[in-house]
Amino acid sequence: FDPMTQPIEGKKRIGLVPEDHILYESLTTREFFNFVASVRRLDQSEVENRMLSLIDAFEFDEYYDKPIATLSHGNRQKASKLTFPCCQSGEYHSGINSG
Repeated sequence: FDPMTQPIEGKKRIGLVPEDHILYESLTTREFFNFVASVRRLDQSEVENRMLSLIDAFEFDEYYDKPIATLSHGNRQKASKLTFPCCQSGEYHSGINSG
């Protein structure tokens, strides 16, 4: 694909985890993942399945439905890093470290 002529497709395929975590603090982690998925026009049920799998693998269950503003710095960082594998198009990438 050509990102110059297909910018939406390019945005669906590329993820960025900035040094400063850009999270909407009034949202829960679940709401934030759903927001990112909707902006990228991804299938919500597929994203939900990815989210549930990663939330379990990273032992993030207890924080998943809490407002981001209430999370510790480390858990905000984890939520930010989980956004990419949850909210990308194409194949799921499992090569991220849970530690």
